[in-house]
Amino acid sequence: MMLRGNTLQTATLRVKVSLLLAAFCLLPASVGAEPQKWAVVIGIGQYKDAAIRPLRYAGADAKAVYDFLVDPKGGGFPKANVQLLLDRQATQVALRSALGTTLARRAVGGDTVFIYYAGHGAPEADLANREPDGYAKYLVPHNADAKDLFATAINMAEVETFFSRIKADTVILALDTCYSGAGGGRGFANLPAGTRDIALKGDFLTRLAQGKGRAILTAADTNEVALELPDLGHGLFTYHLLEGLKGKADTQGKGYITLQDAYRYVYDRVARHSRQVGGNQNPKLMAQAVGEIILAGRATPPVPGASVTPVAPPTTAPPIALSDGVVRSCQNPE
Repeated sequence: MMLRGNTLQTATLRVKVSLLLAAFCLLPASVGAEPQKWAVVIGIGQYKDAAIRPLRYAGADAKAVYDFLVDPKGGGFPKANVQLLLDRQATQVALRSALGTTLARRAVGGDTVFIYYAGHGAPEADLANREPDGYAKYLVPHNADAKDLFATAINMAEVETFFSRIKADTVILALDTCYSGAGGGRGFANLPAGTRDIALKGDFLTRLAQGKGRAILTAADTNEVALELPDLGHGLFTYHLLEGLKGKADTQGKGYITLQDAYRYVYDRVARHSRQVGGNQNPKLMAQAVGEIILAGRATPPVPGASVTPVAPPTTAPPIALSDGVVRSCQNPE
């Protein structure tokens, strides 16, 4: 009987040890881990459909943003955590996988996610009648069909779904694109023949920015054109954004640059520069965040405090020397 008792005790102990090991294995991998930074950087200048006008500098923009992010003295993102998709790599499936699957699986609470897109944006008649202005808005992947964006592009409503799947505390989306359908910039329109003037609303951006720690930074306001300038070799927005992040937006000498710092800098520079070349481009920030979102440099833990939605653009800016640009067409297509 003693032998059987010992055998029973030993078996019971083994069961308890097995349960403890199983419970340990079920703990999230992030427990006790340092917060991580993740990014997806997309640049599309070449399109499979000849009806979609190529963009000269979207690829250069994306590469420059990637280089900044992975620079230890810049964004400080681990290279293994940053995915770069250019032109043919940036198909509809690849974008969905990167934004909706990879980030959802890898980023956890406490992490930061940065998503950058340079390429065409486009409106299309909203046959489902879900948008107040009557137009669905799309990001346009490399293999999109200009005549069927619904089936071949990325609806901004789908981006909302991507955001809902990402568990990171902070998600920032920077868009160097536009949706006005105007010619000469980073946008086109799939609209019925005869359509000329369209008035878009920014409800889709407001929805994207809903939720703690979500921020949307766009190259232009809803009905404006996002410009590319040959003398810069970049999109106007991305050029000044990178200039700001590399140090110029730190106007107070703090040693770090917040999202609000970057926005104030890029708003002033882009607004002034665009007017000098005959355009009208005003970046926009929609954000709901607690504390400061630091984009570059290092700082002590931020003091909690809610940001404003949207963040108001500055009303004045110091004069700056700007090079001559090329005036782009701002007429809607026939």
